[in-house]
Amino acid sequence: EMGLFQRRMFQHPILEQMCGRAVATLRVTTVVESDGSVSCRNVQMKVGRLDETHVVEANIKISVDEKGRMGRESLNWQWDIRTEHPDTGFVFEGVEVPGAVRAVEKAIRLHGDIRFVHAIGWDIGIDQKGNPQILELNTWNNGYKFGEAFDGPCFTGLGWEDLWRD
Repeated sequence: EMGLFQRRMFQHPILEQMCGRAVATLRVTTVVESDGSVSCRNVQMKVGRLDETHVVEANIKISVDEKGRMGRESLNWQWDIRTEHPDTGFVFEGVEVPGAVRAVEKAIRLHGDIRFVHAIGWDIGIDQKGNPQILELNTWNNGYKFGEAFDGPCFTGLGWEDLWRD
């Protein structure tokens, strides 16, 4: 049998204000470059709804830039575009996600220890003090769809566009 045990996390007040009890997570997508280094190719905020206890894949996603600021618009699983949270009215544009830059640095550092996995989507919560807390990592469904659609192209220069030819 398998199990995962982690301590309960309370999210940062800004994120609590945005989406309530479901812990919002940063999805940081990192890749191994052709020279063996690790880089971040996309960051997005995954946000739940007020009636949920946890964020599900189908919910709200907002781009986050290299300085940790949320973009203007979000998408949901139906690809509807909104500029505010549908339940709380929280406006996304320009809001700095506490600890986002450190979350990206942490994901890059950790990915460096497992370079045999070429792409990882890290789900990272931000605790009440603004510290990034790794919740899980995803190697199969690593978050590339939203990144490509909203911020892409995110994965150029990796040679992946030629994989179908092999």
